[in-house]
Amino acid sequence: MESPDSAFFSSSLELPTGAQAAAGAEPLMSAPVSMISAIAIMLSILLCLFFFRRIAGVPPSVIGCLVRWKECLNLEDSMKLARDRNILAVILALPFVATVSDLGFFRPDFASGWSSAGLFGLTAGYLAVHLALRLTAQGFIRPQKIAHGIYSATGKMFFSFFIIEAISVFAIAGICAFADIPKDTAHDIALYCTAAVFLMFLARKTQIFGKYCSYLTAFLYLCALEILPAGIVVAAAIFL
Repeated sequence: MESPDSAFFSSSLELPTGAQAAAGAEPLMSAPVSMISAIAIMLSILLCLFFFRRIAGVPPSVIGCLVRWKECLNLEDSMKLARDRNILAVILALPFVATVSDLGFFRPDFASGWSSAGLFGLTAGYLAVHLALRLTAQGFIRPQKIAHGIYSATGKMFFSFFIIEAISVFAIAGICAFADIPKDTAHDIALYCTAAVFLMFLARKTQIFGKYCSYLTAFLYLCALEILPAGIVVAAAIFL
């Protein structure tokens, strides 16, 4: 009778080791589009199809806001167009949050081990705080030299430039995923695009305020209404 040592000449471990399991899971974890993003994008597409007749005329007017500051006010003067613009902004909000979450716009140290669902909720929370701060500043600050209608219109301009920002981020994320560009590079490109759209938004708002007050006063209004709320959210994302 053979001994156990002679019966089994060699053996190998077929189950993956910890390193092998991690390597096998890496493509899934580093996928450019998570399940939450896919669901958000599909829901957004369905809503766009449902409201297509209402939102079809919004993009040309929104693009016009990039060209002329008067177009920003013209859009707000049309109640129907402004309402349809708001509908499109709401439709794009969910996939925008999912996309910037996947790109890692808001990933503080305490959320290093969070799942994609947790990061999605965290990103939505950051953006909700930003909106709350803007609305609070808008309610407390009442410029005397600027008519109430003009002042209200400049506050709602945010939704027009948000649409531009959302579509730009979608395009960047899609092109980078198709071209197999690293996610860090896609993150940087999208971040620079976000900064460029925000600066354009500030420039248009300054031009409008500058028609009713000095540019120094307009800049001070911008600091309180836009720059400070955005700075608080960015600082929280960096230092927390």
